[in-house]
Parts: sequence; C-alpha cells; structure tokens
Amino acid sequence: TEDPAAYAEIAADVTAHMARLYSTAYTAAQVREGLGVNDSRVRQRRLARTLWAISDGGTWVYPAIQFELIDRGEPLKLKQVRGLDEVLPALLARQLHPTAVAGFLMAPQSDLRIDGQPKSVREWLLHGESVEPVLGLIEIGEWAAT
Repeated sequence: TEDPAAYAEIAADVTAHMARLYSTAYTAAQVREGLGVNDSRVRQRRLARTLWAISDGGTWVYPAIQFELIDRGEPLKLKQVRGLDEVLPALLARQLHPTAVAGFLMAPQSDLRIDGQPKSVREWLLHGESVEPVLGLIEIGEWAAT
C-alpha cells in the first residue's frame, strides 16, 4: 500500500538535495574560466559526459562536487576531481536522477576503503586511488538493476 506521508517525505528530501545541487553548482562561464578552457571545450565535455551538467531552466549548471576548488580568487581556479572524466561517462549513461549521481559520488562505499574506513567515490579519487574499483561499482549497479 502507498503511504502518502512517506511519499511526501521522500519528495521533500529530493527537492532539498536538488536545491543544494543547484545552489552550489557552477555556471558554464565559471567552469570555462575555472578550468581555463573555451566555451566549445566545456560544451564538448558536457556532451561527451566527461563533465556532469544538469539543466536549470534552459541553461546548464555543473555540480560543484565534481571539482576541486584550487583558488577562490579572480579568476576562479578549478580542477576536476582526478578520474571523474573516466567515471562520469559510465555513470551518466545510466540516465540516473541527479540526486542519485550525487549520492553515488558522495556516499561512503564499503568497497572503497582507505585505512579500513569506507570512503565516497569523491574521497577515493581525491586520495589518488584507482578508478577501476569505481567502474566496477557502476558495473555491479547496472547488473543489479536488470
């Protein structure tokens, strides 16, 4: 049976998570400036799914969790988390909701341990660990969903 209260709670959680993604995301211009590339390269990377973008009322914004902030000054300096250019195409091909993508990148994964502690995909990659176990998690997820 359906539980309207549970549904309302889940809807509120998703709305709050999306608001956080939007409010902390970078514009295409900020990404261009931060990465030191041109508009065409940002667009190419978005279309190739090596940069993660979500639609915000007809424009694209780029969730901040995929970047390291190198310098807040002018100009803004960003660096994409090492390895995400390999992870994102496989992850985004699944056409998951943005909150699911963020959850995958930010939630501790029992298979990604550093010093015995489960780490998120983002933490794992920032620590300099291999992309292969992360791709394996995506593959397991694809198999489990079929």
